[in-house]
Amino acid sequence: MRIRHIVIAISLVTLSTPLLARTFNCTNLDKAHWLPAGEMQNKLVQQGYQVISLNPDNTCYKAVLKTRNGQKFEGIYDPVEGHPLRRQSM
Repeated sequence: MRIRHIVIAISLVTLSTPLLARTFNCTNLDKAHWLPAGEMQNKLVQQGYQVISLNPDNTCYKAVLKTRNGQKFEGIYDPVEGHPLRRQSM
């Protein structure tokens, strides 16, 4: 019984590690220092993306974008400077 609890505990820690890796602390600055959402969206459009959604997410901007060739991906962006921190195809 004790071994079973240890195996379950190790499994939970192992499975939760990818979730922790997905959390970002993009900035410690308050939202008064962030790029306004409209400005961030314009920046992405100027880079050639179609913005499907753009939302503030804790300390980052989270965006769903489409490239000119139709590929959709999700990105996490620094809200102060607007540069990408992570992109992942959908």
